[in-house]
Amino acid sequence: MRTKLSATEYAVLGLLATDADQSGYDLMKRVERSVGYMWAPAKSGLYTVLARLEEAGLASAREAKERGPSKTVYRITSTGRDALEAWVSDPTLELRPPRDPFLLKLHFARRVAPQAAVAQVKAYRDHVDRLLAEWEAQERAAEGVAEPVDLITLRYALARARTTLAWCDETIETLGGTVP
Repeated sequence: MRTKLSATEYAVLGLLATDADQSGYDLMKRVERSVGYMWAPAKSGLYTVLARLEEAGLASAREAKERGPSKTVYRITSTGRDALEAWVSDPTLELRPPRDPFLLKLHFARRVAPQAAVAQVKAYRDHVDRLLAEWEAQERAAEGVAEPVDLITLRYALARARTTLAWCDETIETLGGTVP
C-alpha cells in the first residue's frame, strides 16, 4: 500500500464508510447529496480511484446482481477505515493555492475591455448564486435530520458563497458595472 493517498482517495473512503455496499453510481449520487459542494470527482476518475483502493486493500469489491445487469459494489475494509481515521485525525493540512480559471481570467482582464471583465464577474456571480440556492435548500432539508458535524461543512460553504457574492458585487462596481 502507498503510504499517502490523494484527497480524492480519502474522500471515496469516507463515502464508502457506511454499512452498505455501494456501486460507483451510488457513490456519485451520495456525492451530489452530501459533499458535492466541496468535492466532486469526475465520473471516470471515481472508477479509477475505486480500483486503486481495492488494489491497495482499502476497499473490497464484489459483483452484485439485482434487477438488470450485474454491477460491481464496493465496501471499505478495516484497513481502509484505519487509513481514513488516521487521515481525518491528523491535524496537518496540506493547503495549496486553488487552481481557479475564473480568477486567472480576471487577473488578465486588463488585456480586454472593462465590459468583458464585468461580464466574467457577473457570470461567476450568477453561478455562485445558483449554488447558494442549492446549498440553502440542502441545509433546510438537513436541519433536524442530519448530525451537527454534517452541517458544519455545508455552513462553511454557505458562508463562503455569501462572501463571494459580496465580493462579486464590489468588484462589478469597481470595474464600472452595475450590480444585478
